[in-house]
Amino acid sequence: MNKTMIPFRTDREKWIWLACAIDGEGSIYISKYRQYYHNHRWNLAPRYSPAIRVTNNVRAFVEQMRDIVGHGWITQHPPNTPRSHPFFCYQIKDARAADILRKILPFLVIKKRQAILALWLQRNVDRHRKDWRLPKDVISQRDEMWLRMKALTTRGKLGLAPARGERTSRQFEPEGSTEVREHAAEYVLAELSA
Repeated sequence: MNKTMIPFRTDREKWIWLACAIDGEGSIYISKYRQYYHNHRWNLAPRYSPAIRVTNNVRAFVEQMRDIVGHGWITQHPPNTPRSHPFFCYQIKDARAADILRKILPFLVIKKRQAILALWLQRNVDRHRKDWRLPKDVISQRDEMWLRMKALTTRGKLGLAPARGERTSRQFEPEGSTEVREHAAEYVLAELSA
């Protein structure tokens, strides 16, 4: 056990702390890989997975996150400017990230919509896990989810002014149906009632 661990009395306290840390210092996103190697073959279809990233300049903070979750990795990055400090990044992806999101979803405030969309993506991935060649409509659904997540994680969505030269979230908003949003809402209601 790490010396810096906060002594949590219950598991619920751990998940509340983790949700607050991700809401304040982290990001929930969908990572997109162009191609990957699987079963001795190259799959040219893009691969999408839910992911969580928390960045902080205190290593003990991100180590505590990894200790709570039990998975993931920490990387150290050099300072961005001469006056800044090195920072540490904790990341977890794929089904393990979705498991964490399910546990912290009731406690998220700021990033609840991102968590819902990431869970909906994982449900789509689980449904088509055995399919080697994904149908084009499944790929387009995942791409729409990826674009919606990109729109949600852009600064302008929370009312913050975009940085100079930065695109606003409306420029990332995909064209087409709101099917993903409707299914995501149904999914969350089913998850919370279960």
